Amino acid sequence: YSMSLQLSYAAVIGLVWLYEPISRLWKPDNRIIAFFWGITAASLACQLMTLPLSLYYFGMFPMYFLPANLIVIPLTNVLLFAGAMLLGIAALHYPPAAAFLGHYIGLMVQWLNSMVHFLSGMPAAGLKNIFLSLLACIIGYAAIALMGRAILKRNSELLLAGLSALLLFSLSLWI
Repeated sequence: YSMSLQLSYAAVIGLVWLYEPISRLWKPDNRIIAFFWGITAASLACQLMTLPLSLYYFGMFPMYFLPANLIVIPLTNVLLFAGAMLLGIAALHYPPAAAFLGHYIGLMVQWLNSMVHFLSGMPAAGLKNIFLSLLACIIGYAAIALMGRAILKRNSELLLAGLSALLLFSLSLWI
């Protein structure tokens, strides 16, 4: 029942279930653009699947999640690799190299935190005071599941059911 576990599982389900269909919507020829499109597709998949839980637990929607993730995702990959290198260097008992790498990992983490803090302080960084009941959260997931399945299977009846659930979800936000 842990909130962080629920959000983590929702994000992973989004990556597994929605990343591929979203990423197939556009195939850029340029490698750099394709790299950033991949990050954008992953961000959209995760954000969509965590949206009902985020509204339920936090009552807000982050408006700058795409630019934040364009920074956070690549840098966390670098940090993971650097952290693994640091563990290897520390296991070899070579303190100067470990201290050097640890210093730069610390600087990268500080920069990452400052970028996220900067984005969170920008005007209209999040839609706030969105109160969602547990039932509305469940209806939100039903809408996502039905519409996602309808689009993947090209089924108009499922799409209609998903749109109906989305309408119920929207009404629950309005009420």
